[in-house]
Amino acid sequence: IGEASAVLYMAFIHSIDRFRNVDSFRQWTGMAPASDQSGNAQSKGLHITQAGPNLIKATLYLDANVARLWDPQLAQIYHKQMTVYGKHHTQAICAVASHLANRIYAVLKQNRPYLLRNLDGEPISPADAKRLIQERFHVPDEVRRRTNKRMRRTPRPAPAQ
Repeated sequence: IGEASAVLYMAFIHSIDRFRNVDSFRQWTGMAPASDQSGNAQSKGLHITQAGPNLIKATLYLDANVARLWDPQLAQIYHKQMTVYGKHHTQAICAVASHLANRIYAVLKQNRPYLLRNLDGEPISPADAKRLIQERFHVPDEVRRRTNKRMRRTPRPAPAQ
């Protein structure tokens, strides 16, 4: 999260104490899955709610796209969404943005700096984080083609003349 994003978040959030918990903060950002419950049944895998300020959602999306390139834990989430679940890039970034919202809440609530951590939760340098991401969480081009609608389309045959 850069300085410009941090200022924007603080301008909209005002005080993190106005949110009861991390779930209420995520709901406010609009990066939480919608809920569909009836009786004892509950639907899973629904779209995000898209509630909250549009500027916050857009900034969170852009920050998540950058964070997946620098934070190994967020890169792991992106990689899993793309390779295991077969999600499109945009869907995977929204999943990362949801986790990034959790991090923003924790950083503000605990009044501490954001630290890059390896997969075991130990602090890691930016250079080591970048190396780890490139080694373990590179999404192959074949996966990107598979999840991209434009690449999946078969070309139309040329009209006969």
